[in-house]
Amino acid sequence: PFDSAVCLVCNPMAGATKGAILQAVEHKDVQETRRLLQRDSSLVSARDPTQQTALHIASRRGDIAMCLLLLEFRADKESVDFFNRTSFLLAAFHGHVPVMQLLKSAQCNVEARDWLNNGALGLASFGGHVPAVEFLIK
Repeated sequence: PFDSAVCLVCNPMAGATKGAILQAVEHKDVQETRRLLQRDSSLVSARDPTQQTALHIASRRGDIAMCLLLLEFRADKESVDFFNRTSFLLAAFHGHVPVMQLLKSAQCNVEARDWLNNGALGLASFGGHVPAVEFLIK
């Protein structure tokens, strides 16, 4: 649920908390995310209740600018959420080819598997994302 008390977009007085950075990423606020990471770079590893990091969120949303920023601050490309999904798997499942390309160029594990042993190709296919499938089979 949205909490305006920790949302830096809604409440600029909120502190540099884990919730604040995740909210900034959800709001696609690259400037605020950069400000928070410059203040405390360990926030790049913050996790939500499903164990998703900021990079998971940005990848799921297809936010290439945010992914670039998070990688600049050394976000863990191999971090897994509660369902053992990496950021690459989430990008594939949602059909975000530019994010998939970025993560692959950053040398993420493109062979990762989730808790049901689904790989990126299976997730992209399940989602009906033909361009993502084409990217993966090239």
